[in-house]
Amino acid sequence: MIPDEIYRALFPSVGSLVICWSLLEQSVESWVALIYHAPGGNVGYKKIPFMLNAKLTFLRERFTDLAALQSFSQEGLRLLNEVERLSKIRDILVHGAISDFDEATGRLKFVRLGIDKADNMHQAKDDHLTLHEILEAGNAIVDVNAATLEFGSRLMGHLSAPR
Repeated sequence: MIPDEIYRALFPSVGSLVICWSLLEQSVESWVALIYHAPGGNVGYKKIPFMLNAKLTFLRERFTDLAALQSFSQEGLRLLNEVERLSKIRDILVHGAISDFDEATGRLKFVRLGIDKADNMHQAKDDHLTLHEILEAGNAIVDVNAATLEFGSRLMGHLSAPR
């Protein structure tokens, strides 16, 4: 049984996290757009990456191998690592169903039903988060979003500057 006060604390925390996540993902999408359409940016890609993991892979490749992005590489890769870390928490909250609460540890259990790698069987997977971890992730998403927006602005200026 999950106490009502835990649910009441979760609603604004998870809502805020989800809303801020959409802003963060749009920021990542803008990086993809800038880089994909830059000279050499789409080499090896016939289509623009659509899913988040594909976007992160694309951006990591470009920050590593595109000479025009060398001065942005270290910072860009660091921000992408943080986006990936936060995406895992976001996925637990958005796709997992709360199934249990451990009062002793303050951990919430989230269960997700997914398809195995062979695509022929469903598997239940559970993850655990505390309310503190959820709040911390929400705050981190706000900070990372601000950093990605600022970084994207500099990236746009760099890529649109006459060469």
